[in-house]
Amino acid sequence: MKNSSAVTKYHNNQIDLAQVLEELAKIAKEMRLEDKKASELGLTEEEYAFYSVLSQNDSTKMLEDQKMKELVHHIVDIIRKNATVDWSKRGDVRAKLRLTVRKILMKYGYPPDLAKMEADRVIEQSELLADSLSR
Repeated sequence: MKNSSAVTKYHNNQIDLAQVLEELAKIAKEMRLEDKKASELGLTEEEYAFYSVLSQNDSTKMLEDQKMKELVHHIVDIIRKNATVDWSKRGDVRAKLRLTVRKILMKYGYPPDLAKMEADRVIEQSELLADSLSR
């Protein structure tokens, strides 16, 4: 996380307190911009996290914005329905989710090899958001 690197540099006397505060202000501004983007797209924070992950790849350029939102809604819905308290620790549950996500991606036009790679990225993102998705 960006703020931890600023704090680490501060503790190592590489930057002073004013620079740490400046870094934290930049991070806060970036977070507000991300929240604004999510709101403009009509996505929740969780949905926007997946939207960001999937939109990093050129292959999603083929999807019009509405289809991309539909895909993200579908993925978040599937993960929420399948997320259990310890799902991120259980390999069998993760494998099932990965396969389901891969099938959804292929349904939306992803080639199989790219769908596999993107499904892995989606599962990684899911693990980062595990607490909020298993509610």
